[in-house]
Amino acid sequence: MTNWRSKVEAYLDEKVDDYIWETLVGNDDVLDLELGLTKVPQLAAKARKLAAVLYEPAERPEADEPGKAGLPQASEATRARIDALSTIYAAWANAEPEVGRFRNTILARTCTAMSLIPAGPDRLLADDQIDRWVRWCFQADAGDGVDPQSHVMELIARRAPHSPRPIADLWWVADGREKGQGVDARGPLGQLAKLAGTLTDRYRWRPSGATMLVLAGWTPEVFVYVGSAEIRHGYLAAGTRVTMTLDPALSPDEVAGIYDRLRHRFHPAPPPRTQALRRYRLAGYVGPHVQMRTDVPSSRTGPGRRLAANPAGLAFFIDPANGHTWESLRDGWNRLYGDHAGWAYTPANISNFTRDAKTALIRLLFPGWDTHPQP
Repeated sequence: MTNWRSKVEAYLDEKVDDYIWETLVGNDDVLDLELGLTKVPQLAAKARKLAAVLYEPAERPEADEPGKAGLPQASEATRARIDALSTIYAAWANAEPEVGRFRNTILARTCTAMSLIPAGPDRLLADDQIDRWVRWCFQADAGDGVDPQSHVMELIARRAPHSPRPIADLWWVADGREKGQGVDARGPLGQLAKLAGTLTDRYRWRPSGATMLVLAGWTPEVFVYVGSAEIRHGYLAAGTRVTMTLDPALSPDEVAGIYDRLRHRFHPAPPPRTQALRRYRLAGYVGPHVQMRTDVPSSRTGPGRRLAANPAGLAFFIDPANGHTWESLRDGWNRLYGDHAGWAYTPANISNFTRDAKTALIRLLFPGWDTHPQP
């Protein structure tokens, strides 16, 4: 049996978190890979997207904390608007029958079973009791002597085709950090995850914030934006995209700050350099007429400096294809763009044309948004 997780980890050059892998399995993404409906790079992109978006710390904000709401470059009025919405929505949610029903039945029953006396206000859990309660319920769903993670994986393995998903995704906050876990959809945690999901959609909260409202009476912060990044690798790296869902009340400057923060999260280094107009035109002209490949350096024949191999023993080559040569490509370029000042290449500087064409093409197609070195 193919170890798809190892293949995805090898492609990403890093470990895939257990919860992210369980999510991919639960969403049938791994099954699609086994059936040939998708490929390893596409699954790796989904794993990277989950990691980039889901694992930002979600500490409980304090009233006087600078930058509350995680909104960079926000005006004082915008922050006050967020505070007002958060307070109102939390009051509404606390009064909803399904929240009261969960607290009075499931939460009360499980606390009694584990001899836990709620130490928070209004007979709710204190912040430092949340993690203990979640872990107890996680074990109770599996049964005595059964590893709860194995129980979840068995539910996924036994899932019948086209049947409802047997696990739910629960998010909460413990020790100042957001945590996530795939849980049995039938148990108390599964019911809590479903309720938190409903509240999240209704009030524009983070799922962990909705969970903390139900269990501990938090006032979750209303999110005025949601962002994600789909990071592509290899020759499709230039197709990396950032997606933002925004509150239309945000100003253009606030939106710019959000975008800058989101981009920095998946690419902390300075953004790739832009190229001059001539280089982009050169890449667009040469690209359709060359082949790009990796091979062992010794397989390259002809003049020119041998390229250094990467750790896998391969080097990256760009060569003319379909009957073209670098000379014919240069001549065609001169016919199209020779009347632009400084754009033409004389027969004596064919090496400059070759170098510039390769550089322009590599910088266009491999901008460096992913974590892998450029070729």
